Amino acid sequence: MGAFESAWSSEGFLTREHEERMQEQGREALRKFVARDAATSVAPLAVETEFKFKVGDDVVIGRWTGSTNATSASCSWTTRARRSMTPEKASRARRSR
Repeated sequence: MGAFESAWSSEGFLTREHEERMQEQGREALRKFVARDAATSVAPLAVETEFKFKVGDDVVIGRWTGSTNATSASCSWTTRARRSMTPEKASRARRSR
């Protein structure tokens, strides 16, 4: 909690009461996160790990984020072959997946 308190900035709040309410909500969210994380014995294999692989002519590039309670990935597709395709062919290729 000390890191949360020391990183807190009082800028951008409408009133002092608004700031206090938001700060308490932040403390409560942090308490819940710590309690939920402590209740599991599962440890993440990786956090913020980049990945890249091919699927046909497509290259999938992204970043995997993982925690003990949730996993998600953000990625983008790049395609060398589609650059030379007409819009109609590219649309058909996307629909056929």
